[in-house]
Amino acid sequence: MSRRMKTRNAGELPEPATPVTEARDALLRRHPDLPRTDPTDTDAVERRAISAIATSDSVEAWRDVAIRWEDPAAEEDITDALLLCGAYRKRLDADERLLIDMTRRRGISWAEIALRLGLRDGRAAEERHHQLIAERVGEFRMRLLDPERTESAP
Repeated sequence: MSRRMKTRNAGELPEPATPVTEARDALLRRHPDLPRTDPTDTDAVERRAISAIATSDSVEAWRDVAIRWEDPAAEEDITDALLLCGAYRKRLDADERLLIDMTRRRGISWAEIALRLGLRDGRAAEERHHQLIAERVGEFRMRLLDPERTESAP
């Protein structure tokens, strides 16, 4: 049985504004011409924008990017894209931690996990897992110490 991701219904409240959502919205407002295969897929638009901005100073690098950014990218576009990168990294780290947990529960070896993650050996994969757990515990501690703290990820 396949699981479907929960989508926001039209009547639901919008997500609260965070620095990340503000950066994403600012990029999309400044550049409404960003190509979209699905107008509701803001993640795909963000990824394309980040790649295009990151490669805007290098003719060699942008050959493989789906869109070409103006040359050079504006400072506010660069800083907004950097903020989005941090949010993606947090989400990917959380997903990676969960996937490692799932693979271990299914008896998959640390060596196999290392191979899939591009790490040198099973010990490196295990260390990476411990690092991801420590980062998550640190986030929980920060929230306990400062309940007013706004999440940086959407």
